[in-house]
Amino acid sequence: MMALLLSPGAAATASVASAAASNNPVNQIQSGLINMTSATTNVAVNSVDTTKAMAFCYFRTTASEPACVPTCELASPTQITVQTGGNSTNYFAQWYLIEFASGALVQRGSFTFTGGVNTTNITLGSSVDATKSFVLLTARMPSTDHTLDAERLVRATITGPTTLTLTRNANSAINITAHWQVVQLQDASVQSGTTTIGAGASSSNVAISSVDLAKSFLFFNTAAPTGIGGFEERYTVRGRYSSSTGLTFTRASTTSSVDVSYFAVQMNDASSTQSGTLATSSFPSPNTATVMNATLTSVTPATAVAVISSSVQNTGGTQQSDLDSGSFVPQITSATNLQVERGSNQNQLATVDYFVVQFVSQ
Repeated sequence: MMALLLSPGAAATASVASAAASNNPVNQIQSGLINMTSATTNVAVNSVDTTKAMAFCYFRTTASEPACVPTCELASPTQITVQTGGNSTNYFAQWYLIEFASGALVQRGSFTFTGGVNTTNITLGSSVDATKSFVLLTARMPSTDHTLDAERLVRATITGPTTLTLTRNANSAINITAHWQVVQLQDASVQSGTTTIGAGASSSNVAISSVDLAKSFLFFNTAAPTGIGGFEERYTVRGRYSSSTGLTFTRASTTSSVDVSYFAVQMNDASSTQSGTLATSSFPSPNTATVMNATLTSVTPATAVAVISSSVQNTGGTQQSDLDSGSFVPQITSATNLQVERGSNQNQLATVDYFVVQFVSQ
């Protein structure tokens, strides 16, 4: 979700110029692409105010086991920690760090689900306004069993001014560690809720109050039941605005069910948003594309971020090893281009919904 592409292990910062007034101006953006050679990689960053900074990451891999999925944590003002469930080869992680100059409150922490624990209520240190707040969440698990990867999924809801509720649907004996961030932005309006893509359905439509699509983007997280069997097409979900009054969440399968916690965010300052969909089917068959590009109306890469979600459809309907085909890294490679890349060139159809958000600079 970020604007700067770096060589592996490198870090960069963008100091941003003055622009239109905002209660949430961006102070700096840092990002990097790392080739993971160990299960834990600590990345040095320029110092930030952790109460005004949010970190997140995407990954691409040529493996497909749940242990290769990383969490991303702002561990200190000068360090981001990227950590997998144990796999340390065949994948890249791209981390992103946005620090706001003012008008932001970010709280973070982690929780480990042990066997038999499916939900927890976390008390926040400071009260938040749910109509201005959203949750970023990543989770990891130590299993290499391709049939269990959906059990890693955890969803989050803000259930009170000082309460964050984390839930997993799978009654797993494997420990799952979730890293969460609750982000409140003074210049944002957020509509949040839950929906289910039920058995027999490949999508769910959600009605919301009208938003300005030119200023809106979407974050969400999901949870899937044990019976989903590790089939990626059943639990990988992408989300978009279907209209100014609706959201659509889509997967490639109709088997079993997936629960979604969503946060529809509209910026109320001079920020702007572009959105769209990319699919490997837009290339000549077979679906072996690893890189896709979308043309943008010109943005300022130093203060723009990309937010993506993806689904994957395997060709035989019986695959449990398509995590690599459905996992993408987004990069704003120029003022007019968004690039998304996966690690796999297998013949598997994948679809990506994207938002490119141009924030207001300080």
